[in-house]
Amino acid sequence: EELERSRAEAEERAKAQRKRDKAALFEGAEPSGPGTALIAFRLPHGSRVQRRFHATDTVQALYDYLDAFGDIEFLHYEVATNLPKIVYNDKNVTLEAAGLVPQAMLFVQEVL
Repeated sequence: EELERSRAEAEERAKAQRKRDKAALFEGAEPSGPGTALIAFRLPHGSRVQRRFHATDTVQALYDYLDAFGDIEFLHYEVATNLPKIVYNDKNVTLEAAGLVPQAMLFVQEVL
């Protein structure tokens, strides 16, 4: 029981450190002007967060942002548009190539 509790505490500390590391990627002012994308995320618990990204950022940046600020309670998730439903799981494609410029609303959902 003690070992299990200590393992759970270590996992929580590691998770908190990963969140801090991802948050550090977004320090400073958001990009603005042409060549940016305003992305809004609808989170599973109903709240919404949004941020501007460079059009040349990759989809991975969206996942990094959500890891840092999304307060998502599950480990595996994906982002998708609603209608038509398009799942953005190729994390190497740019936001522009993915059709997310100049703005998009994405839904965060658990991958089961």
